[in-house]
Amino acid sequence: MLRAEGFDVTTSTCGGPAVLAVGTLWPDAVVLDLHRPDLLNAGLCPQLKAAARGLVPVLHVSLDANAHTNRARILDDGADGCLLAPFDADELRATICSLVRLGRHDKVRAAECAVNAVLHGALDELSDHIALLDADGTVLAVNRAWTNFALANGYAHGDAGLGVSYHSVCDHVTGADSEDARFTSEQLKR
Repeated sequence: MLRAEGFDVTTSTCGGPAVLAVGTLWPDAVVLDLHRPDLLNAGLCPQLKAAARGLVPVLHVSLDANAHTNRARILDDGADGCLLAPFDADELRATICSLVRLGRHDKVRAAECAVNAVLHGALDELSDHIALLDADGTVLAVNRAWTNFALANGYAHGDAGLGVSYHSVCDHVTGADSEDARFTSEQLKR
């Protein structure tokens, strides 16, 4: 049914090969169909998550009549979703598509965090003080030199101005009281 819906499907009948496949293929989602309750206790879902560094959503589907009583345990075991019989093809497709969207969002967010960590590390190595601003002039991030500059000049408000106007931080550290004051880079170096 999933292939008919356009999904590229790889199957496994045992936990070990499934964990290996997830760790090498990095699928967009995993559909975990455990027919026997003893497999749930084996902790397969956390193993699948660990193999993919937590970046692959897992949907647990079950035809087991007892699964309704185990739904909380299924989700506590790490599943991102749970479908219990009876469910139809549209519900399965829609749930998988939703989890794939969420999984892709998580992957993009993880990549952005990695890039930001590298960027912040590089910015922290610079001796010039740098503040990253949004379009409204709100301070989004600062490097170590900016923090030191602001703190050395008596500005101790939350991480050297994160979340406030760049100009209000500059006004404070330079002693200007006017909200309308604008400083050139030469004035800020003083």
